[in-house]
Amino acid sequence: MNIAIVGAMKEEVEFLINKLRKYKKKKIGQFMFYIGKLYKHKIILVESGIGKTMAGLLSGILFSRFKNISCLINVGCAGGVKPLQVSDIVVSQNVIYGDVDLTSGGFGYTYGQMAQCPKDFPSNERIINAMNGLDYHLGTICSCDSFTTSIEKTTLLQKTYFPNYKILCYDMESCSFAHAAYQYNIPFVAIRAISDVIGQDNQDNQYQNNYVSASTKSNEFLLEVLKRLNNI
Repeated sequence: MNIAIVGAMKEEVEFLINKLRKYKKKKIGQFMFYIGKLYKHKIILVESGIGKTMAGLLSGILFSRFKNISCLINVGCAGGVKPLQVSDIVVSQNVIYGDVDLTSGGFGYTYGQMAQCPKDFPSNERIINAMNGLDYHLGTICSCDSFTTSIEKTTLLQKTYFPNYKILCYDMESCSFAHAAYQYNIPFVAIRAISDVIGQDNQDNQYQNNYVSASTKSNEFLLEVLKRLNNI
């Protein structure tokens, strides 16, 4: 398989870069792509930068310049919703925008729904099935262009706009990657390890103390998934 793997920060891809075999580097614009092998897969690994806009910019370059991509996997850390704890792994069943509002204007969109898009972007079942037996939590990942710290805000968002979704964590990129993959008809999944728990008094310290180790844990989990995808 030709698998594209993207993390927003250097720490979210560094572990995997060091695992690549026979890789070469290719710089396009400001993005450095690492192209190599993991198990039987050809891997295109890249750091996108933080936020939904950077994720969109990177996705456009990725899908236009690299052909025959089998799937896109977003990997890294995220802020978790209780009762999740630091270092837990979350796999996206689907992803949603938490700060998109096109409900005015009479077009019939629901909160979180981008124009001409579904209400959410489902992840690829084939990739998720390869995770059977691994220790992870399957649910919804919500993306917002802010560092999410308010339990009051997330609780209100869940109850008011997303009562039928099981939101497990919040990040700043996953939904943009999923949106781009949807536009290009490329299978997608996000894998996030919890670096901090939303609403805890020491959340900022949690993040600073754990984002590197959480990023590495998400990478290690992904390595096991890639190994299993060899046999599908």
